[in-house]
Amino acid sequence: MVRLILLVGLIILCPQKLPSQETPKTQSGPCIEVRLGPDLIKVPFTGRVYVFLSQREGIEPRKLLRFLNAEPILAKDVSNLLPNQTVVFSLDDAEVLRFPRDLKTANLNGQHAQAIVRLNRFDPEINIAEGNGFSGVATIDTTEAMTVRLTVDQIIPPYEFKRTARRREFTVRSERLSEFYGFDVALSAAVIVPESYDSTATRFPVVFHLPSFGGSHHHAEPQSTQNDCGVEFLHVMLDARCPTGHHVFADSENNGPYQTAFVGEFLPAFEQAYRTVGERHGRFLTGHSSGAWSGLWLLLNHPDTFAGVWSFSPDPVDFSDFQRIDLYSAGANMFFDANGNRRPLNLQEDGRVLIWFEELSDLEHVLGRGGQLGSFEAVFSPKGDDGRPVFLWDRDTGAINPQVAAHWKAYDIHRALTAKWPQLSRELQGRIHIHVDENDVYFLDGAIKRLASSFSNRPGHLEDCIHPGWGHGSYLTDEFAQAVNTAMAEQFLRESSEPVVGRSQSQRSISGADDCRR
Repeated sequence: MVRLILLVGLIILCPQKLPSQETPKTQSGPCIEVRLGPDLIKVPFTGRVYVFLSQREGIEPRKLLRFLNAEPILAKDVSNLLPNQTVVFSLDDAEVLRFPRDLKTANLNGQHAQAIVRLNRFDPEINIAEGNGFSGVATIDTTEAMTVRLTVDQIIPPYEFKRTARRREFTVRSERLSEFYGFDVALSAAVIVPESYDSTATRFPVVFHLPSFGGSHHHAEPQSTQNDCGVEFLHVMLDARCPTGHHVFADSENNGPYQTAFVGEFLPAFEQAYRTVGERHGRFLTGHSSGAWSGLWLLLNHPDTFAGVWSFSPDPVDFSDFQRIDLYSAGANMFFDANGNRRPLNLQEDGRVLIWFEELSDLEHVLGRGGQLGSFEAVFSPKGDDGRPVFLWDRDTGAINPQVAAHWKAYDIHRALTAKWPQLSRELQGRIHIHVDENDVYFLDGAIKRLASSFSNRPGHLEDCIHPGWGHGSYLTDEFAQAVNTAMAEQFLRESSEPVVGRSQSQRSISGADDCRR
């Protein structure tokens, strides 16, 4: 497999002047000194150093990184840092980024601290990305000392793909992406083969699973591969990670040609390596959240390549209802509504707000590249003069930049589908399957309701998409996965010219099995 660990210093993540290496003379709280171990790097390091904090016992603070109920984090950008040099974190230092913002006045006594040096610039998962440096854990005890020292002298080991008789890894070096980034970039997947794959010469239809944000082929596989028609599928779990988070299988100015690379490079190589049907009617797409958006985007742009998509709780498909925010309206704001009320990003049925837009924006600002909100910008926004995605919203005020919002229109699925429908209605009829809760906890239902409403009176309109009480993650059950697999099998058999292709031996012998063709 092509590994994507960059040499330190090849890409500058956050260039700034080298911070002072001396501890401030006056401070209101403890000081944390992070030293690079003598063998950690071979060339000067420029990038971001983190200190993860937590009061939980028995777990490394770095392993507690999450966007809901996130633990405190400190970060600092450095330039040309050498082995054995020290980075000083003081709450009074203006160069120290803090989450939450009020951490400057917090009492850190009793917090467990652990440092991370982001050496792997490609993998967005800072806390577990292979090749990143990390320290041991130290406890802040201001009754003993006001300075805590951490030495980054350990390296996160590579991922180990768990191969079994039916679960195999497939990786393709992408010429297009490698040219875009200037170093080798690969597209990877976990391939789950049918039980009969190695004992027959049959060609099989394929279900491509597009992971949600943070998912990869390392830790995802289908809940069920069974269906009521006896059709055996190859199930392919794709990896959607990139330096900015999730590339959603779209071509973009900041992430590069991922859509083109997947369809033009990965797909032909995969079908050459595995016995697949190799035609449109044998290729299906499915995904959840960011993966659900990805599937819709791929089908919309390649209707002659894929048979259909099953999309569950997709990320916003209409940017005039971007999780309740109309990005196109004058004076739009990411943090506050028109009445000045804070915008929740997650609202539970009992009325609890688990996270606010402003809160997640602050967290991602400290982490740098790789967060969910910033991932949207990386795909939909233009590239700025500094080589980074242009911000859609002001990180301090939440105000939305209307010029950037206008650039996002090219990725507005509702707009694109409406524009292409006269030419594609026959191609797409009956091939788009969207499911979302009537009151999705991440407010993803509003965009789907707008999409479904505008197509309700058109020939080939979308199926009923809205499900009361369905839940954001209802697709996770084996029972539901089997129902989806059965629907795919029925469509495959209706359109297949070979009655037994991809059928299990037992099912082929059952009289009446062709009922699934109806």
